[in-house]
Amino acid sequence: MELDQAKRQKIYNDMSDVIMADATWVPLYTGNNIVAASSKLLGVELSPQGLWNLEKLHY
Repeated sequence: MELDQAKRQKIYNDMSDVIMADATWVPLYTGNNIVAASSKLLGVELSPQGLWNLEKLHY
């Protein structure tokens, strides 16, 4: 297990390159991760899957 973040990023990038080069499938969806910030917005929470929990957002 690699704990160094820079090394982990390189490992993930290398794995992604291999998968994209050798995969017999085509990704049908690639999500955009658009982020904005306001100190007035409270309750900002992402699930482990990276989804917004909109029920907890408030000002």
